[in-house]
Amino acid sequence: MKYLSILILMITQLSCAVDNPEAPNYVAEFESRIKVYEDYISKTAATTLEFSTGYCDLYTALDTELNSAYKQLMLNLGEEEKQSLKASQRQWIKYRDAEFKFIEKAITRDKFGSSFILSAGSHRTTLLKSRVKELLWYLNKHS
Repeated sequence: MKYLSILILMITQLSCAVDNPEAPNYVAEFESRIKVYEDYISKTAATTLEFSTGYCDLYTALDTELNSAYKQLMLNLGEEEKQSLKASQRQWIKYRDAEFKFIEKAITRDKFGSSFILSAGSHRTTLLKSRVKELLWYLNKHS
């Protein structure tokens, strides 16, 4: 009887942890949209100019995705949650801007040679991509 109770408790907890399989997976959809930019950088770009252009295009796409995710999430939150998200996003933007300044100073041609474009671009876009995924994860939970 004791083992049956434990088994029932485990099954109940597992069923609560499973997401709705029919709900949209915003993170996977985002990763699919962004893949074309990442593939260009990793599979096509061969020159410094191509890498620079690739990272610029990826950054622009990520910034668009970030704004879209934020707006979609705001539409799905209650008033108190909206205020909290707004404050969080403002703090994240301050962090992003400070991090970008650090990247600019730390990842230079003097220290990294011509690969500094790859390193700086990768760090910037990784930071943005991570935030987009966070917001979309929240959106998955609030839709």
